[in-house]
Amino acid sequence: MEQSKHTPGPWQYEEHSPNRIMTTNNATVAAVYGGFVGIAEQVSNVRLITAAPTMYEYIAKMAADGDQDAEAIIGDIEAPGPEGEG
Repeated sequence: MEQSKHTPGPWQYEEHSPNRIMTTNNATVAAVYGGFVGIAEQVSNVRLITAAPTMYEYIAKMAADGDQDAEAIIGDIEAPGPEGEG
């Protein structure tokens, strides 16, 4: 399996202002705003997104071990984008 093209983890967020997901060198990966969902759901969304690199590594390992569901998930993640990039 080739190396994924996503921003490498780990990712983190600022607990006192949980709207920005950052790399360990403080590069912003994503921003989440809770205007429509409220702070509790916003924080949950940030925590989920922050865990994405770890979850990807786990799913990739499961796919390498032959788990078909994991293979399908990795296939969806690694599928080419709208301009053929993936």
